[in-house]
Amino acid sequence: MAEQADLLNQFRKCVDEIEEMIGRLQDLARLVRSGEISKETAEPLKDEYMRDLLGHAERFFTLEDGIEGQRAKIKLELERSRRDMDKFGGGYNSEQVRNLEAKIEEIENAFRSVNLQVELMTVKYYLMFLSSAKLRGEMTAEEFDKQRDVYRRFMDSVAERWAYQKNELGKQTSGLEPEQESISSQLKELHVRYSVGEILQADYNSKKAKLGERLQNIEASIEKVRRYIDGVDSRVIECYWLYTQPNPEVSFDLESLMPPEPLPKITELSDKVRVGEELLTPQELYDRTLYFYSLIWGMGSAATKANLEKDIKKLMAQGITREEALVRLNESVRGTK
Repeated sequence: MAEQADLLNQFRKCVDEIEEMIGRLQDLARLVRSGEISKETAEPLKDEYMRDLLGHAERFFTLEDGIEGQRAKIKLELERSRRDMDKFGGGYNSEQVRNLEAKIEEIENAFRSVNLQVELMTVKYYLMFLSSAKLRGEMTAEEFDKQRDVYRRFMDSVAERWAYQKNELGKQTSGLEPEQESISSQLKELHVRYSVGEILQADYNSKKAKLGERLQNIEASIEKVRRYIDGVDSRVIECYWLYTQPNPEVSFDLESLMPPEPLPKITELSDKVRVGEELLTPQELYDRTLYFYSLIWGMGSAATKANLEKDIKKLMAQGITREEALVRLNESVRGTK
């Protein structure tokens, strides 16, 4: 455990150093663009920062490989422990299983905490540096190809991690879509009831405004996630495209160092819901509530989900959000309230 903690601390420190170096490069680019310093003055500093960034990037690749290796070993050990639990009884090795799961979660949290923009800009700068060094005769073709292999391995790792995160984001938007559809239906029903004179103007306006605000918030959350996915996808494709070029013509002037629209961290996209002492994403809350439903009623997955959705709609009809309904149902089936 101590070895893993030390490795993760080094990893986090390396990420901080990369972020700092990227910040310095971008600050330098801003100073040149504003005319505060000349390009000639900035050039030696730029080269120094890029060399430092190259060193941090190589260390980052090494640390990530080490952590990935540890995770693979822990997962193998965890699978063996789970098989032993199934074979010898639910209580056998349960503490060991929890400890192994905690180790994996710590590793995954460390990876999730890395800003994807930092990773993608690092690999792009890395290739920019290699290309520039080769053109200036500071690196042989063989050395260039060897370093490009390092670039490719790291890029594959980033892409694999992004595929997982993209899937999680897809679940997040899927979790919001039922509420989006429900509110749209409620608005249509409300309009019909108002049209036939069942609801007075003031009551109609009040309910319509509340439902409209909730719908707008949900649509904004979905759009934010989709823009994020599109932004990361385009940058991943760009990095792979640069790799495929035998002699990549990558602009290495300071203007090219100015960042695109910043991407938030993956953790900043998930609106957490408090359930007891825990903070869960809407999807985690839904999955846990569905699990407790299946334990209580012993239904098949489709029937359990249909029953849960029916109870959610009943509570939402009282004017609360889908997340609030799920919190109530989760607390109810767990017997906490």
